[in-house]
Amino acid sequence: LSPIDNGNHELSSPISLMVNKFTENESTKDEKKEDILLVRSNLFEDERNRQKQKENEGKEYKKIEDKENRDIQKENEKNKNEEKENEEKENEQKENEQKENENEENDQNENKKNEYENYIDNKQNENNKEEKEEFKVILIGLNNIGATCYMNATIQCLCHVPNIKNYFKDKQSVYNDTNKKCELTKEFNKVVNNLWKEAKNKKYYTPTDFKNCISKMNPLFKGIAANDSKDLIIFLYETMHNEINKKSQYQPVNGTDELTLFRNDYYSKNSSFLINTFYFEIQSDLTCQKCQIPKSSYNIANIIIFPLEKVREYKTLKNREGFCAVTLEDCFEHYQTEEVLSGENQIYCNNCQGMANANTKNVLYTSPEVMTIILNRGKGLEFEVNFEYPLVLDIDKYVTEKKGNDNNKYELICILSHYGESSMAGHFIAFCRSPVDGKWYCYNDAIVTPSEDPRHQSSGNYDGIPYVLYYQKVKHEENTDKITLYFIYKEGKQLFLDVDKNIKAKDLINLFEFLLFINFFIN
Repeated sequence: LSPIDNGNHELSSPISLMVNKFTENESTKDEKKEDILLVRSNLFEDERNRQKQKENEGKEYKKIEDKENRDIQKENEKNKNEEKENEEKENEQKENEQKENENEENDQNENKKNEYENYIDNKQNENNKEEKEEFKVILIGLNNIGATCYMNATIQCLCHVPNIKNYFKDKQSVYNDTNKKCELTKEFNKVVNNLWKEAKNKKYYTPTDFKNCISKMNPLFKGIAANDSKDLIIFLYETMHNEINKKSQYQPVNGTDELTLFRNDYYSKNSSFLINTFYFEIQSDLTCQKCQIPKSSYNIANIIIFPLEKVREYKTLKNREGFCAVTLEDCFEHYQTEEVLSGENQIYCNNCQGMANANTKNVLYTSPEVMTIILNRGKGLEFEVNFEYPLVLDIDKYVTEKKGNDNNKYELICILSHYGESSMAGHFIAFCRSPVDGKWYCYNDAIVTPSEDPRHQSSGNYDGIPYVLYYQKVKHEENTDKITLYFIYKEGKQLFLDVDKNIKAKDLINLFEFLLFINFFIN
């Protein structure tokens, strides 16, 4: 160690040197740390400045980009508006063109429609003119050739039934293809044509051949004895049907019920215009009073008979009055009332294996095109009884089976009246509504006179009670604004579609395409 120096000299010993050196190093380190911190601070500051600069540049760029986008959007909107305006103009132009085409097409359709309507009107006028010329002489009577007023009145009524007039309007009628003798039908055809077509310059016609024919075929009408019009009507219906009955086109229906079995059996063997005109079905219900088991059977009929005396008794008991008027509706109501079969009229019940009382009831199951109503006055019936019947008859509530739009409404077309104390004595006359002018006429053998309302006719002690009424079914009123399309698809099934008669061609084509698709789908 060096000697201690009390002066101001620095220590120069190794330890002091080391301390000094250490102090210097520490100072240098502190300085370096400060420098590093300063550099770092500067770097951070620079980084923050660069970040701010980038943010500012990003904002500026975004502003520029937003502005460009707004400009582009405005340009696009402008273009869209222009396109929309152009499209609207084009659509408007197309609509105008379409309207013009539609107007032109409507004008053409209207012209065609007018031409067609004019054609139909002209054709109808020609047909009406021909029909009036053909049937203009309607006031032709029938000469009485010996108590034949029953026959003359019956013929006049039948000749005024539209179906009969139309069927026999030609001399060569369709009954010639039945390969049968058709003797009565041919003679009746002669009478129809003489009344409507050939007797234009005559006041009456003498039906001698017809009288000889019915006398030959049925002894009941031989000679000059008086007869009942009811018997003649039934004879004519059944005999002419048998003569002109042709092979039926009826297709049997599967089923084991009484109605199906009855129809399959009857309609497969019978087909004539008389069935389509006068015939109808009756349902008879029979119930044994012991076992209460009902049984229904079906039959065919061409006339309906109302016993006025029983109807009056039924109404008197029902209303608990003495003398009361009888109406045609009362007759239909009484016809369908239940009766008791007892005593000699008992039935044999298969279920009870013995005789028993029974309740029976008849029901009109179907209704005919022309209804022939016989009013049986019976013996001992007071002639002053009031009987009322309408010009328009509605029997819908009395008919079981309804067919389509059939409303079972009828119009009175003929009245066969009888004056006298019984049907085998007295006089028959006919009141008929002409199918040509719609007016009523009284046919009293060879004498024909106009009639206002035939329901108010009276003669002697007979006060206007008719004997036979003919009611023609009112045709259903079709919608003239519609046309019906008829299609046949799988297994002969049928389809009917009502469409507007003014349907456009393209819509009709679309409808056909749809139906073809449905037909393909079904098959």
